[in-house]
Amino acid sequence: METILTAIIAAISALLGTVIGVIVNYFIEKNKTNNQIKAERRKIYMEFIASMQDFANNNKNADMFYMFQKSINKILLYASYDVANTVNNYYKKMTELANKEKGLSVEQHIKFQNEIINQMRKDLDKHAKNIKDGFIVAFNKDNIIKKEELKNE
Repeated sequence: METILTAIIAAISALLGTVIGVIVNYFIEKNKTNNQIKAERRKIYMEFIASMQDFANNNKNADMFYMFQKSINKILLYASYDVANTVNNYYKKMTELANKEKGLSVEQHIKFQNEIINQMRKDLDKHAKNIKDGFIVAFNKDNIIKKEELKNE
């Protein structure tokens, strides 16, 4: 009887050890996969922000708009639901108004961009706090005063 009890305890211990090992391995792999997804999203988010900045700085350039569109497509594919939905709403509103030859107001751009940036921050770190007025500032290089022009004044 003792031998059977010892065998049962040994079998249960072996089974329990195997189950615990499988569970631990599952969570390790899941964490590794989540970290890889986050790293890819971080890269795509940075690409999107950069393309949005480039397009804001030079919104008459078709190539800049094309790069902006490509980054939006990546966002729609890889981003979290909230980020993808917010970016998609922004893009739809931009193209809808552009097709009517009337763009978004500065306030509308700021609202959308701030929401996009905060959604990205939350996606990458659930404890990230919202930032206020997180938006892209358009920069027109043609309006910069060059050193030579300053010397002439």
